[in-house]
Amino acid sequence: MKNGKCRYCLIAVICLLLFAGCSSGGTESAKATGPASASGEAQEKMTPELSQETGTVEAELPEAQSPAPEDPGAKPESGEEKPESPEKDEIEGAEMGSKDLPLYKKLCGKYSCKSSDEECYILDITEFGGNLYGFGGLAMAGEEAEYLEAYSFWAIEFLPEEADNLLYSEDDSCRVGVLNFSIMSNLGKYWGKPAPVTIRHTGNGIMIEDPKGRLFSDNEGGPLAFQRDDRVEDIFPYMEDMTAFAEDDLNGLWRQKDGETPLYLEFTGGTNLRIYRKEAGREVFLGGGSYQNIDGARIESTYSLLGSGSMPMLFHVDYRIEGSSLIIDPGSDYLDMEGIFDSEEALELERIKEGDVPVISLKDAEEAGLGEDKNYDAQITDNYGPFYGVWVAAITDRDEAESLREELKEQWADASVLYAPDWDGLGQKPYYCVTAGRCRDEEEAETLVEDVKKAGYGDAYVKYSGQRATKTVLYTVHGDAGYEYDKAGDRVLLRDVLVDDLNDGETTTMTLFIDGNTLFDESCNMESFGNYQKGHSPLQWVLYNMDLAQKDPDRYMKEGPALVGVFQATLGENNHIDGLFGSYWWD
Repeated sequence: MKNGKCRYCLIAVICLLLFAGCSSGGTESAKATGPASASGEAQEKMTPELSQETGTVEAELPEAQSPAPEDPGAKPESGEEKPESPEKDEIEGAEMGSKDLPLYKKLCGKYSCKSSDEECYILDITEFGGNLYGFGGLAMAGEEAEYLEAYSFWAIEFLPEEADNLLYSEDDSCRVGVLNFSIMSNLGKYWGKPAPVTIRHTGNGIMIEDPKGRLFSDNEGGPLAFQRDDRVEDIFPYMEDMTAFAEDDLNGLWRQKDGETPLYLEFTGGTNLRIYRKEAGREVFLGGGSYQNIDGARIESTYSLLGSGSMPMLFHVDYRIEGSSLIIDPGSDYLDMEGIFDSEEALELERIKEGDVPVISLKDAEEAGLGEDKNYDAQITDNYGPFYGVWVAAITDRDEAESLREELKEQWADASVLYAPDWDGLGQKPYYCVTAGRCRDEEEAETLVEDVKKAGYGDAYVKYSGQRATKTVLYTVHGDAGYEYDKAGDRVLLRDVLVDDLNDGETTTMTLFIDGNTLFDESCNMESFGNYQKGHSPLQWVLYNMDLAQKDPDRYMKEGPALVGVFQATLGENNHIDGLFGSYWWD
C-alpha cells in the first residue's frame, strides 16, 4: 500500500507509548490511545440517552471526532488531498472483522426502533455493488411479538454525497440523500427530492438523524436509535437461507453488454438470485429471490421487487454460456411480468466483478433532475393522470366512439376515447367518452373548445376527468392451456392473453394473474361463468374448472369451455386482475 511504511511506524510508536503507560501505572493519554482500553464510564458518556417508551434520542448527539492527522487511513479534511478509496473487489474478497468492513457493508442488516407502546419502525438494509438500499415500514410490536411485519412499507435509496463516501472502513457515519417510493402510493414514483439524512453505525445498531422526517413520516425529525432485530421481515422473502454453497456455472455477477442502463444478474450459491438496474434519475429496479438451474440450460426464478412488498414475480428463461458470456435466448417459454428481458432478441451478459458496478451519488441524482419535489399524482403520464377534456360525445357503442376519435385525430393528435367508469369525474354509466384533447389546465381547455366548436362540433364542452380509478380491459383466452397454477403464490397465471384496454383501444399481449384478492363485481351475471358454484371466488372458480377439465372433460364442456373466451376485468398493479365483470362468448 502507498502509506504502508508510515502505518507500521505509527503502530510501533503507539505500542511504545502503551508500554510506557502501563509500566508507570497508566496515564490518561495512554488510556485514550487504543479503543480496547476505553473504560465503561467513558463509553457511557458518548452514548445518547434514549426515551424509555420509544427509540427517539433525547440527548444531543456528540460531535464526530476527526481522525488524528497521522492516521493514514483517515478521510481528509476539506481542501486536503483524498487518499485513494479502497477497491470494492478487495473488500469483497477479504476476510475481515466488522470494524474493517467498508461502511456500506457495516450498515447492512435488520433493525427496529420503537415508535410507541404498540408500534415500531423497521428497516432491512442491503447493498448492491456498493449502492445502499432499504426496506422501511411500520409494524405492530407488542411485547410478545415474534415477527415484525410491515402494515405500511416503502423502498429507500441511500445516496452518498460523493460516490466513494460509503467505501471507507474507518468511517462509522455518512451524510446521504434519501429517496423513497412504494407501490402503495404516488404511482410507484419518488415521493420528492432527496432529503438529507445522517446515518451512523453504532456497533449493535444504527443512529439516524432525519431532520425532515423523510424516512418515517410520523417522526417529527428527531434522531432515531435502531437496534439490530432478526424479527424484522425480509427485504426479499423468496431468497433462501443457504446452508451450503452449491457449485453452479451461473454463480457470480453478470452485466448486460451494450446497454445504456445495463441489467445486472447476481447468482449466489446455486440458490439465490438478485436482479438490478439503476438510472440516476429513476427509481431503482432491484429484485431478489431464489432460482433453480434446470439441466444447465434453464433458469426458473421466483422473486420480489424492492418497493412492492412480498408480491411474488416469476420468470423462466432458457440460457447458455459461451466463453465469458451468458446468453439468454429469445423466444423462451418464460413469464416476464416486469419486462426484464426482450423476447425478440437474445440478451447477452458478461461476467464482472463487484467493483464494476457504478455507485450512484447524490450529485448524480441532482444532475438527473431530482433537485425539486414533484407531485407525480398530478401529472399526465401514459394516459393515467387527470386532465381537462374537450368532450365531443358519450356513446354506448365502442366502435362508433373509436370511429369518431379517428375523425378528430385528423385535426387534434390527442383525441382519445375513455371508458367513463374508470374515471372519477366521468360518471359510472358504461359510456365511451370522446375528447378532442387532454389539457393540463382549464384555461388551455377553454381555448381548445372554441377551435373544436368552429370545426363543426358545436356541442363540445370542457370537463375535468378526475383521477383514473381503475383500468378496465377485455382479455381473450383461446385455450385452457393458458392457465397455470402457481402453488407458491396461491394464484393462477394467465399466459400470453390478448388484452384490449377500453381506454383508447390499445391492445397488447400480457400475462395476468388471479388470486384470493380478485373479486366478482356485483354487476356480474354469474350464469355467464360456466360451472360456477354459489360462493365461488374467481380463484376458486378457475381452479374448480381447471380440475374439472382434467377429471371430467365431458362435464366441463357441457355448457361450453368455461375458461375460454372474452372476459371483462379491471387490472391493478403488476397485471393483477382486481375484478371480473363478465364472460361474453366461447369459441
